[in-house]
Amino acid sequence: MKMAKSLRIFALLVACEAFAPGTYYHTRRFTRTLGKKEGDEAETLQAQTLPVGSIVEFDDGKGRFHIGKVKSVEHKSNGKARYAIQDAEEHLFNVADKQVRFSAGCPASPKDEAAVFKDIMAASQASPAELRAKLDLDAEVLELAWEEVAASEDGLSTVTAKDFVELVHSRPPKSAGEAYCAWRFLKEELGSVFFKAIKEGGKITSFKAKAEKAVNDAKQAFCSAPQNLKEEPEFCFV
Repeated sequence: MKMAKSLRIFALLVACEAFAPGTYYHTRRFTRTLGKKEGDEAETLQAQTLPVGSIVEFDDGKGRFHIGKVKSVEHKSNGKARYAIQDAEEHLFNVADKQVRFSAGCPASPKDEAAVFKDIMAASQASPAELRAKLDLDAEVLELAWEEVAASEDGLSTVTAKDFVELVHSRPPKSAGEAYCAWRFLKEELGSVFFKAIKEGGKITSFKAKAEKAVNDAKQAFCSAPQNLKEEPEFCFV
């Protein structure tokens, strides 16, 4: 009984830490619960869930992506979770945890919620060039950021969307919307010239700097497309 109580307290503390203000990324954490089954001690891994009110990007299961708000959470017996998520047009979707691609966190007030939803929605519809403009990111700074990550002392050469904003602007993201812009930019065509998306549990959680040869090849392929050359002349002639 004491062990179960301690585990419940631990789970609550982890939940508070995982979704404290300023947390913009969907992270996969687990708490361990113990139960009895036919006289034996059985273990179940319970996935840490997003709180109700979170603004997220999600896959509807048909290859289409939406921005929505978590309305309710259902905990399954296998430790996984499902969400009821309402999009901007008030359509309700029953979504598995693995279908949530990005979480912008849970806004503190209705006013904040409206602002975050508006920013995320606008960023979700932006082109790669528009995302770069929103991030105030020029071609030289982009290449310098890639070089910095590639030469990281830890040898991992990886960066999260939040880390990327801190690297190029010497400050944390101003908002969930800015973090989401960075996340989308890094996984889209231009960002993927320099970085490879890294998945954890089926979700893109970080980005690895590519080797120099891979970057040169990807850049040549990118700039050979007339549309890219038209939209990103600065980048193609660096």
